[in-house]
Parts: sequence; structure tokens; C-alpha cells
Amino acid sequence: MISSIGIAGIITLLIFFIMIGLVLYLVFYLVMKRSGVKEEVSALRMEVRVLQEEVERNRRELENMKRR
Repeated sequence: MISSIGIAGIITLLIFFIMIGLVLYLVFYLVMKRSGVKEEVSALRMEVRVLQEEVERNRRELENMKRR
């Protein structure tokens, strides 16, 4: 089977699949960049961090009120 295809055919198929992979990667990269998903995720992470700090601050204030 392999001898009927030949080394050139195998190399051609490998190059073909590599090119398809690179094109798909480029398309997904551009779509992600254009849609702003990374910026959105970054903003959400920052918002979660701020909310966690606020919860921690409120928890400490509540503990201080209980001690009084």
C-alpha cells in the first residue's frame, strides 16, 4: 500500500494537512482577536478579584462587629 502511494504522496499529504491546520489556527486566532473575547475574560477576572476583596473586607468588618 505505502509503496503504491510513494514517499512523494505521503509528503504531499502531510504538507496538505499541515496547511489546513495552520489556516484553521489563523482563522480561530483572528476571530478570537476581533471578537474581543480575551479582553472580556480579562475584565471579568478583574471584576471577580475586586468582588472577592470586597467580600473579604465585609467578612472582616462582620467579625469585628461580632467581637464588640
